[in-house]
Amino acid sequence: MTKLLILSSDTGEGHNSAAAAIEKAARSAGFETKIRKPLEESTKVNRSLANLYNVLLMRRPQWISWYFNFIEGLRPNERDFFYTKVREYIGRFIDAER
Repeated sequence: MTKLLILSSDTGEGHNSAAAAIEKAARSAGFETKIRKPLEESTKVNRSLANLYNVLLMRRPQWISWYFNFIEGLRPNERDFFYTKVREYIGRFIDAER
């Protein structure tokens, strides 16, 4: 059976509903599917940033541009400090989802 790994995030309900729709369509087409949420599964820092985004989105949407500027300035995806924190997780994730 062909496998399909769907990566999603709890940063807005649109991600979850889109992932669920893809999963349903893929299963009906005969795929073995799995939804994973690597952002939430990886580190406390990543979960905290995602939670902050969700709070701002619900309570202070006018501050979202501040959040995006913060992330753009921080650039966690380009920093060795952040990468070393998630390197072990990435290895386990890839091994688990071959």
